[in-house]
Amino acid sequence: MLAVCSFTMAGCTNARIVNETPTGGTVLYSYVEEQDVLTSPGRKDALLLLDEKCPSGYRITREGEVAQIDKAVDKAWMGQVSRDGQPNREKRWAIQFACK
Repeated sequence: MLAVCSFTMAGCTNARIVNETPTGGTVLYSYVEEQDVLTSPGRKDALLLLDEKCPSGYRITREGEVAQIDKAVDKAWMGQVSRDGQPNREKRWAIQFACK
């Protein structure tokens, strides 16, 4: 699987651009532990997306954790739960950027 992902990065990326504009946007990636925010595979993929979107460079204007609540599963606000009934440990980090 790893070999396939290395040859087809688009299919195995852990990041995606959201709120894209002609001059920037926001890239979003997932991580589990706080200490993984800067070293996660998702961040590496996010920075690759920034390099592709902004070949002349980019400036990070804001970044931080994105709150998420699955209201369909957690109607009673008793803690976020994944679809299989197990606690969801995955968190999301967003990087807002502007191309130079």
